[in-house]
Amino acid sequence: MVKDLTQRDLRRYYDEKRKTLSVNTVKKHHANISKALKQAVEDGLIKYNPASNITFPKKKKFVGQYYNEEEIKILKDIV
Repeated sequence: MVKDLTQRDLRRYYDEKRKTLSVNTVKKHHANISKALKQAVEDGLIKYNPASNITFPKKKKFVGQYYNEEEIKILKDIV
């Protein structure tokens, strides 16, 4: 039941999802879960929102890669 949900349960869920999803996607999951739990608090179903105060690792900065001249030549030869 929702009243039995803990921060530990949510962290386990997020850790499991981070194995296959990006941090940004898991944060979107968290936003939806948190909103639903906030509503549960407002409706009196639970006393506090277990999704509050959960932190995530920082998003990794994207570093693009490109072909060097030799790789471009090989690619052109193949195409």
